[in-house]
Amino acid sequence: MKIKEIDPFEKQNIFHNRMIKDYKDGKIPHSSVFASYFKWKMGECSHSEITREMALKMMNEVSTLLDEYYEKHPKAYENMDAYINEDPWQQYKGFGKDKYVVSYLEAVEGELYNIIEILNN
Repeated sequence: MKIKEIDPFEKQNIFHNRMIKDYKDGKIPHSSVFASYFKWKMGECSHSEITREMALKMMNEVSTLLDEYYEKHPKAYENMDAYINEDPWQQYKGFGKDKYVVSYLEAVEGELYNIIEILNN
């Protein structure tokens, strides 16, 4: 089996572009809660426009949504591939059709942690 190498930044761009498209297409649940986050991701504002209260509200929502998806797919992280390929959603295949949304929510969660840390200092 030939393994195709992909530049990590290209993989990141593929992920980012699909996430923004899916947000604009209304495919992310409760997307209105995350409006300020996505405005920042689309370059329409700086992260400094996201207040601590907004970030905490988004964090609460993303945690609730992720818990629902983890309960819906309790075995999603079993049988992971032994190698990393060019697919940005490879590790999410156990979530079936929900793999995109789960990956976006996990990305949002990670960035919100960082934003909240900045706001706490």
